[in-house]
Amino acid sequence: MGIARRGYPGDEDYKGAMIAAAPTTHQDCFRLLVKHLRRGASVLELGAGTGAFAMRLKDAGYKVEAADIDLSEWAPEDIPVYQIDLNAPLPRGMKRYDAVVAVEVIEHLENPHKFLRDCRRLLKEDGLLLLSLPNIVNLDSRRKFLFSGTFYSYSRNSIERSGHMTLLPFWLAEQIFKKEGWEVVERRGVGRLPPRPHILKLLSPLVNILLCPIGWLRIPRELNWSTSVAYVLRPC
Repeated sequence: MGIARRGYPGDEDYKGAMIAAAPTTHQDCFRLLVKHLRRGASVLELGAGTGAFAMRLKDAGYKVEAADIDLSEWAPEDIPVYQIDLNAPLPRGMKRYDAVVAVEVIEHLENPHKFLRDCRRLLKEDGLLLLSLPNIVNLDSRRKFLFSGTFYSYSRNSIERSGHMTLLPFWLAEQIFKKEGWEVVERRGVGRLPPRPHILKLLSPLVNILLCPIGWLRIPRELNWSTSVAYVLRPC
């Protein structure tokens, strides 16, 4: 099964390669990774899409390889890329890396537990995993659920429209990380909402202000506003 991708209003790009994520997601994830990973380290990006994030890493001095099931939009010619279906067993004989990166990938997969075990197989003993997933507890998502019963980045036809099939609030993701033997090194809210259309520019923030006190003590403050949640994880 491939990963469906859709654009966002005001899509960003890196060196002409489209970034199929909310604005600033890639920049925020990049800053989080370089905080914890030495330059020159080997990195495998999974679900790499057009190669925008892989190019960003290579330009920063990392030794980058990448993988995706669909290579039709792959842009960089100087970064090795492999065709891999992350819902299937990993190919035999894959080497290990200092870091694995999966930005906005896990929500497209059938089994997050399998994916985390696969990432562990791909890492060296002291390696790091950077992943991000949609933040379904942000204020826009809570407002959307209140009125429609669906969440931000998910809809009643999200499998066909965006390929999003696995719903993971941050608290459930963190329980899965623990179960599969991962330590959270750092968690950060990343990405910002695209511009709102028309009257929503006025109405949505007003409703959000009313919702803001709800869950204030149970939801990390930075996750009220970000479109995704990014983690740096270490096997433990």
